[in-house]
Amino acid sequence: MKRVLVVDDNEDLADGLSMILDDEGYEVYAAYDGKMALEKAREGFDLAFVDIKLPDTNGVTLFSQLTRTYPKSKVILMTGFRIEQVLETVSNGNPVAVLRSNSEPDKVVETAKANRHGIVLVDNPSLGFAEQLKQAISASGAKAAIVTNGEQALDAHRQSTNIIIYELDNTVISGLAEYINIRDQLSGTTVIFLIGEKLNSEQGIDPLRSLSITGCIYKPFDPDQVMDILQRAA
Repeated sequence: MKRVLVVDDNEDLADGLSMILDDEGYEVYAAYDGKMALEKAREGFDLAFVDIKLPDTNGVTLFSQLTRTYPKSKVILMTGFRIEQVLETVSNGNPVAVLRSNSEPDKVVETAKANRHGIVLVDNPSLGFAEQLKQAISASGAKAAIVTNGEQALDAHRQSTNIIIYELDNTVISGLAEYINIRDQLSGTTVIFLIGEKLNSEQGIDPLRSLSITGCIYKPFDPDQVMDILQRAA
């Protein structure tokens, strides 16, 4: 039997989802804030559904804590937010921007400068786009570095890099969770997250709202979606 943790400050929703899962034979724990979720998590869980908006933390921060502490468990975020609002929950008050497919490097540079010290999420599957973007940033007089993890990002920041180009090879949510862990140490740096072709694989679906891309399901969702996730996690 799988143990499932449901975290939502809307107690009716959390309890309702818990009842659905319980009826399906899962062992379910409901929590209504981040502190309660961490306490319940210590009892062990295979899969967690976590709302992004919580009274004592944001869901992406909780996602980061749970995935680091329980790496063998799967965590799915739930939200009614648009991707821009998801970014705002982790930006620490800094500006955010989202650019869709087929963005030109010059447009990304312009957006990054307009969103100085913030986050820019770019959905662009083009091969070599990161290097093109780095060259465009250099031509504009700023210093850029291409990184794939938090340690590289910190190294680049220590070398007075103005703009960090983060090539994601995991979910967007995982990338943002990693960013949260080092956010305060990147003070004064603009971070550009690139969704590469490895992640941008589902045709006919907005990749920024796609489960496989974001690690997130959007409210209101069909209970069948939850069952599908549980089956995939089996």
